This record gives sequence, structure tokens and C-alpha cells, in this order.
Amino acid sequence: MAAWHELFPLDREPTMEDIAGYIDHPLWDAFTAFIDESYGAKPRIEYSRCGGAPGWNVKYKARGRALCTVYPRDGFFICMVSVGSKEKDEAEALLATADPYVRALYERSADSSMGRWLMIEITSEGILRDAEALMLLRAVAKRSALMMRDPEQTIGNLIDRQNTSFVGSVDEDGYPEVKAMLPPRKREGIRTFYFTTNTSSRRVADFRRDSKACIYFVDRRFFRGVMLQGTMEVLEDAEYKEMIWEGGDTAYYPLGVTDPDYCVLRFTAERGRYYRNFSSEDFEIE
Repeated sequence: MAAWHELFPLDREPTMEDIAGYIDHPLWDAFTAFIDESYGAKPRIEYSRCGGAPGWNVKYKARGRALCTVYPRDGFFICMVSVGSKEKDEAEALLATADPYVRALYERSADSSMGRWLMIEITSEGILRDAEALMLLRAVAKRSALMMRDPEQTIGNLIDRQNTSFVGSVDEDGYPEVKAMLPPRKREGIRTFYFTTNTSSRRVADFRRDSKACIYFVDRRFFRGVMLQGTMEVLEDAEYKEMIWEGGDTAYYPLGVTDPDYCVLRFTAERGRYYRNFSSEDFEIE
């Protein structure tokens, strides 16, 4: 594909749709959702004659401070974030557990009275989260940003990024129990989720007796989480077992998709609660 500045010269300003199409990566959607949810910041498209990154870019500001500048690239994007002197100590503490690429970029960057300028190539989920964390040091998200404009997108993005699900049930004595499980094999919006498990498991016995359930997902890095409450069904029909069966499942169910100890859990959400930035928000499932 042609270079960005060649496709969109000075006399041809791109739209946000053009930018998304050129980047063509789901991390761009995750990034713009983060900006919108955290700050409600509007993009400002500007042209740069800088020799290092010529062409149109996108700037975001919040509370009078620059959050970042984005440079579209073919299949990814560069996010320029500034780490000022006031954020230095917090940034270095955060970077101790950051992606090695981001740590190395910070260490190579020149330190000045204006801080450090990091040109972060967003090519993985981990790198994107590091860039988001650095932006949160520059400008704390507004409390009003907690009101989700699109719960399905916000919650769906959070869920899809996690590799662990926490599933709650009610035991035979009426006490709550929670178990860590693999992510859902399939989800339909944020209402219906499908999990695999052993038919002989204690969890299945709980759900056969009492269908009340909840599932929880947590983004440990930013301490965000969502709890969905609803009901859980135990499905043993071949249709559902085949629908979410994957290669490698014989490690758990040696007899294959027809293994009697393999079943499907279908969770149907009725309501949810989203937590971030020390506040919670209840939401209905549509």
C-alpha cells in the first residue's frame, strides 16, 4: 500500500473513516473506544510537515493537556505520548511491568526539561495498554466518562481482552461459590455466553439445582471489571457441543465431542455492573 502522506497529501484531508480503513486493525477500535470512554475527547485532524512523520495525524486533548498524537501506518498506528517531569516517577514504576518494547523505547528516549516523547508503535494489545496507562498519568479520566455511551462495545472489548473468566454459582447449602474458568468460547453481544466444562463437575451440579449465576471479568492492569448477573443452563445437545468444540479439546475430553463428560454452559445475562476509576455503574442488558 502507498505511504500515508502520499495517499492523503496536504490538499486532501482524510476522515476518521479513512484513517480507520488505512490502519485496518482491531486495536484502533479499542484505542478510540478507550479515548471516548475515558475522556470524551474529540479527534483533531492536522497536517504535519515534520520530516520524521509527515502527513495528516490525529491529536487528542483532555483538560487542556495533550493526551497523544496518532500517526496512521499500514496495518498499525503510532501513538506519541509525552511523559512529563511530574509523571516521571509514576511512569517509571508503571514501566517496570510494561512490554519490553515500551520499556526499551523509554530508556532510549532523550530526557529533557520538557520530559520524554515516546513514539509507540501499537502492534499488540499489551503495548496498547501501556500507552493507555501513560495517557492516564497525563490526565485522569473524568468521572462523567464512567457513563458508558455503548455498553455492548465497552463491555465486549473488556471481555475479549481477558484470558480468565470467573463464574459464580450457589452451592447446595445456599452459599456463593466462584471458580476461575477459561474465557467463553462464544458470546452473542453481552447477553449470551458459552463455556465448556465437565459434566461431572461440581459447578454443573450447582447449576442443575439452581440456575442463578454471575460471571466476572477483570482488567488487572487498569483495575476495571464487569459483573454480569443472570442464569446458567447446562446443555448436552450435540448441536451445542459441536458448535463450540475446538481442536485440542480432547486434552480435557478424551472421547471427543461425544464424550459424556463434556457439556456446554450457556449463560444469559439480565443485568450488569461496571467498575472503573473507583466508581461503579449499573446497566441493563438489551
